[in-house]
Amino acid sequence: MVLLLLVMVAAISELQRRLQRPQAAESSPAPASGEVAKRPSER
Repeated sequence: MVLLLLVMVAAISELQRRLQRPQAAESSPAPASGEVAKRPSER
């Protein structure tokens, strides 16, 4: 159950960040969820 929650939260957060910063997705098509969380201010 906990794993499902973590996976859902990670997927939702990645989708939100990709929508907020489409330029970041272009530079890195498949960034790790951890990498994206490390630098939230980077555009």
